[in-house]
Amino acid sequence: MRLEVFDEDFIPERILFREQQMDRLATNLAPAEFGSRATNTICLGSPATGKTTVVKYVLNQLQNAKYVYVNCQASRTKQQIFFKIFEGLRGFYPPRGVSLQKVFSEAFKKLDSPFVLVLDDANFAEDGVIEETLLAVLKAHEVVEGVKSSAILISTDLKYLARFSSELLSVFHPDEIYFPPYSEEEIREILLDRAKLSYVNFKEEAFEEIVEETANYADLRYGLSLMKQAAIISWKLGKEAVDEECVEMAKEKGKIVFFKKMILALNEKEKEVLRAIYTSNYKRAAEIFSEVKGMSYSKFNEILRKLEYLRLIDVVTKYERGLSSVVVRRFKAEEILKAIEELK
Repeated sequence: MRLEVFDEDFIPERILFREQQMDRLATNLAPAEFGSRATNTICLGSPATGKTTVVKYVLNQLQNAKYVYVNCQASRTKQQIFFKIFEGLRGFYPPRGVSLQKVFSEAFKKLDSPFVLVLDDANFAEDGVIEETLLAVLKAHEVVEGVKSSAILISTDLKYLARFSSELLSVFHPDEIYFPPYSEEEIREILLDRAKLSYVNFKEEAFEEIVEETANYADLRYGLSLMKQAAIISWKLGKEAVDEECVEMAKEKGKIVFFKKMILALNEKEKEVLRAIYTSNYKRAAEIFSEVKGMSYSKFNEILRKLEYLRLIDVVTKYERGLSSVVVRRFKAEEILKAIEELK
């Protein structure tokens, strides 16, 4: 039984339904294989659409270039990102007491090949951090002669480039690669492929229930998590195959775990807005905003967009005495509120 094939960071040998995206990314990175600077790229799409998997898969094919991968949910500040770059290029953590500028310059001093910085979940970094980081990295040749650096951003915010200044866009100007949501049939094929790789036997009815649940949640990660939990339950119960009972038991446990993972990406203000949405009797965004204290309406809208990108809510425009934004809960209130409470 190979349970690791259900993990989020597992990179399969065969990536399904993302051939076009892989080809474009490989083309963008090709110059780095020949000693030149790669084409800057931004990968855009909803959560769980294969962005990170494709980027890691293609980068792992590089032979003549170096890259550093940074997840901005874990590394949100400029210092954290610069330290990751240093560690990735030098192989050890920077010493204490060294200035950030020194850390940055020392990171590139022994670099003898093109460099690609990958900033995953870029929209989770603190305000201004990505712009400052990209300006520094893409102009690293001005600090250390001969550096040939480029960047790949991964974001769930389809309008992410609108945040950047003209100064950054003059040196960044990336190729945009879009990752559309998977259809139910594509979800079925991907989960079936993982089931085969796992050597776990799933009964047809149980497998179809997982596919349906995954399509309803519109998140492949949830389906993979369900398969893993159901496989463990089946093994514990001594069953020869995963059946519907195992799936139902996995769903009870898996939902809260799944929600916790999403909520961990939120700061306290964002959790406050999420809590207000799932406790308020109001549906209109303006009315929900009235229940949230200590933030501007523009910041509130920004948080709504983030919650929508994480697929915790939907925001739709309706005509009710004029155009207004209506917030729609995607899940049961008790499930979301329980996950928030358990993370305190």
